[in-house]
Amino acid sequence: MALLVRKIARAKWPDVICPMDGIQGDAISDLRTRGNTLSVWRIDGLEELDEAILALAASSQTSAIENMCVVWIPEEEFIKNGILIDDGIKGDTIVKDLEETHRDLIEINYRSLGIISEIIMNEVISNHYKRVGKGAVKKALGPIE
Repeated sequence: MALLVRKIARAKWPDVICPMDGIQGDAISDLRTRGNTLSVWRIDGLEELDEAILALAASSQTSAIENMCVVWIPEEEFIKNGILIDDGIKGDTIVKDLEETHRDLIEINYRSLGIISEIIMNEVISNHYKRVGKGAVKKALGPIE
């Protein structure tokens, strides 16, 4: 089953959704879009999660090695909720072998951003995330430095 991986700030995503308040604004702010798109990395299964983490850690936009948290979501969740996925943009990573695993969620608007937030929140509640410490990030980056 294909999974899409996204870096998140775990502290912004609580362990439960409060029925009265829904998803908090800080969590939604974690999903900053550019050109109405949201960047994700596609893997074929959890055995490839470290490759997505490496692609994220080796992003040219990453200026320092830092702790990170990633969430994985079945690609089907986005598809069945009408979220469009574009596989035509190479990933912004210095690991050339992983550029093609990049995807963009596209045509993001107010409604679809809410849907994406709910999908991610449900995956966080289901413990479908991984925290990666600086040491592990350094180790992953080792071969490409």
